[in-house]
Amino acid sequence: MIKLFSNPQSPNGQKIAIMLAETNLPSDIVTVDLSGQTPQPEEFIKLSPKGSVPAIIDTQTDVRLFESTAILVHLAEKAGMLLPESSSKRAEVMEWLMFEASRIAPSAGAWFYFKMIAPNEQGDGLDFNAAELTAATQIIDKRLENREYICDEFSIADIAYYPWVFFLTEYVGLSAENYPNLARWASRMSQRPSIVRGSENNQNAKAA
Repeated sequence: MIKLFSNPQSPNGQKIAIMLAETNLPSDIVTVDLSGQTPQPEEFIKLSPKGSVPAIIDTQTDVRLFESTAILVHLAEKAGMLLPESSSKRAEVMEWLMFEASRIAPSAGAWFYFKMIAPNEQGDGLDFNAAELTAATQIIDKRLENREYICDEFSIADIAYYPWVFFLTEYVGLSAENYPNLARWASRMSQRPSIVRGSENNQNAKAA
């Protein structure tokens, strides 16, 4: 059993819920309040030093993890899918996972903070992160030119990117005109049953 601590507003939590739906691993999703209004469960606090989601407990092996990329890799290895066995292809998937974790997620998260949560604190932060986000998005759009998936076949790389691309479309105004390859990919991903089911599971999870 995989116990996932997540939140409906978290793209990183959504990734793991999608991964669980794709692999059909037995799971239980618990919603953690990130607003500070409700105390977080002690079990979660011990798991996540930053108090951020996602975090998991693999009750079969007692593996405990709190970073979404590490969780995706663990679940892929546990399920024996979505991470190639070939060293070169595996390295390629890891490369794009690292790009998402180091460029897409941080700049998108910072943009949302300065734009939506703390506009009075933004200074040059909003413009800087918008520029970073544009540059990173252009790279992934170029990567998807003449490709159905980020690494040629569906993998945890696609799962890692989808929630953030959805976020960019909803909040930042990602357009098909400016990012045609990314828009085409996102449209196809949005129809994948595991993405639909996992996203719904993340939204409807029980409160801690």
